[in-house]
Amino acid sequence: MPRSQVDKLQFQLEAFMFREGNSPSIYITCILKATIASAPSDAQRKSCSFANGWSAADGNDQVCGCCDSTCGPDGEFAASPYGGIQWEGKASLGPVMVQGQKRGSQ
Repeated sequence: MPRSQVDKLQFQLEAFMFREGNSPSIYITCILKATIASAPSDAQRKSCSFANGWSAADGNDQVCGCCDSTCGPDGEFAASPYGGIQWEGKASLGPVMVQGQKRGSQ
């Protein structure tokens, strides 16, 4: 989603339940790489989402052009004049409860 504040990322996901599934909970796990906020977005520093094409949270959509393939080796990121990765780690969230859609809603 587009940024509402420069120091925060927002995301939205559409959840579903498998027909045979009995549990309404899901877990979200992702690998995060953070750098200084003043570094401009590029192929290695970006936040992209897909909805009718790739778009960047900061509006610089051209940096998302490699999202369907590969965006280059991690070594390019570390060679940045802005200092490379400041923090990297795995983050998990959950359980998140998925509620059924109410009748009459879209």
